[in-house]
Amino acid sequence: MALSIASSAQISAAGRLRISQPENNTAEIQATLSYGQDASWNGAIESEFTVAFTGATSYTLTQNGATTAYDNFDINTGITLGDVKLMFDKAPAASDSFTVASNASGLGDNSNVKAIAALHTEKIVGDKTLRNFYIDEVGKIATYSDLSSMSFEAKQAVYDHAFSAKDQKSGVNLDEEAAELIRLQQAFQGAAKLMQVSAEIFEAMLQASR
Repeated sequence: MALSIASSAQISAAGRLRISQPENNTAEIQATLSYGQDASWNGAIESEFTVAFTGATSYTLTQNGATTAYDNFDINTGITLGDVKLMFDKAPAASDSFTVASNASGLGDNSNVKAIAALHTEKIVGDKTLRNFYIDEVGKIATYSDLSSMSFEAKQAVYDHAFSAKDQKSGVNLDEEAAELIRLQQAFQGAAKLMQVSAEIFEAMLQASR
């Protein structure tokens, strides 16, 4: 692994486009951009375009000098143009307008960083966030490890039992043989002592009869 950047200035924190709106727009409307709407997008920066609302569900879209009118605005789905989606936190009013243009300077914009930060709540792997997926995978590994350990212990117990049974049937148990030798040695020593005492008594009786 190697470090690819040497300065925070090399981080592409800004998105490729930016939104601007005139001061006479309805107050406190927050417009945001997202990308990935067109799988065939070739990486080219979109031409500047302006969305101007003419009613609650109607607006015009002007790009490259051409204006097209629409009457199907839905705040829940926003406005999509090519790879770009424009969303609003509240419904714009008639006469509100928003201009989307290239963000070459990247000043005053951190939309990329915000999008990355939002990944922790986005369901990326199936119906799971990256964090939940990671936790599940770590849990699976721990479970597999425990099962592997249990399997090894069970197999070891079977092996030990089989090895012990083999020794009992066809082998020599050194501990049992050693214990038997000690018993026989002690018995021999006891018998020898008895013979010695008997000989001493017999000799004493002979001496007494003389």
